[in-house]
Amino acid sequence: MSSLCFAIEIDEHTTRIADARYDEGIVFLQSLGSTDTATAFFSATESEAMQQKQAQIIHGLATDLKINSRQANVIIPDAVAYAQIVEMPILSEADLISAIKYQADEFIPMKVEDTYLDLEILKQDTKNNKLSILIVAAPKKTVDGIYKTIELAGFEPNRLETEVSSVGRLLSEVMKSRDLTEGYCVLNLGYSGSSIYVVDNASKAIVFNRSCKIGFNMIQREIMTNLNISEPAALELLLKPGQKRAAVVGAIITSMRELASEVSRIVDVYNHKYNLPVSHIFTINYTSYIADFSRILSELSKYHVEPLPLKTIYAPNPVMKVFSSEITGFAAAVSATFL
Repeated sequence: MSSLCFAIEIDEHTTRIADARYDEGIVFLQSLGSTDTATAFFSATESEAMQQKQAQIIHGLATDLKINSRQANVIIPDAVAYAQIVEMPILSEADLISAIKYQADEFIPMKVEDTYLDLEILKQDTKNNKLSILIVAAPKKTVDGIYKTIELAGFEPNRLETEVSSVGRLLSEVMKSRDLTEGYCVLNLGYSGSSIYVVDNASKAIVFNRSCKIGFNMIQREIMTNLNISEPAALELLLKPGQKRAAVVGAIITSMRELASEVSRIVDVYNHKYNLPVSHIFTINYTSYIADFSRILSELSKYHVEPLPLKTIYAPNPVMKVFSSEITGFAAAVSATFL
């Protein structure tokens, strides 16, 4: 299946572009690239000046990558939207929409009429007459501003979705070959916060999601403060600690301990609610910027931790070779090209 669209992922710190082809269970990477997002973009998406600034960034990156498609699927971070998975009885379309609006009103901390609502049926249990539905709401001013930004960059926005939707689609393919007898969760370490997705091993669908405010920015700032170093130096040390490995771990241990506690708490909530065990944590996004992330989190928690095994479905080629160490950072963007 050849994609007609490339993908643009914009988060609070990084803008990523992915162009890929998905055919018979194999992903063929064609182009990947990233650059910095315009400072404070998400706090001023309605500003024409900010839209122009971010549009120039997108256009420049797409030009460097020689993107030929004019249509783009867009990914925004979970942190700027609201998402919840609910179980509902199988209803008519009209009744389902009405019930979802009622459910959304309970977890969205703003007026529903000020948001765009999207829903995705994750699982359908006809035997028990139940649907598992992902409800996502994003502020209208954010979505409208991003659509305008993409148009100013010279592209036609085809679809906008959050990370949880895009990653969920990817998981159904990536995890087919993994022989896990228990459920698992995916830790999406974002820039300003993180998301934890609990996945049912049988259906490969996300069945439970929660967020926390511990993100890469918090870890980065902790090492900057504790070692009295600049942001570029902190980024370099996190990725390549070398002989300073012990100092790096000591400098970020507080944030990592808080993150491990949050992950364990969220998984325990899921276990208590559904009585289904979780043994593995797979990581994506900014975890690829921290060399010892999996080992540290595994030692601080009771779980086996490893990067999401994307290489099992990615065809080896020059793009894959160049981005091998940070490939999980592009998980959502690559999945968005499958639409």
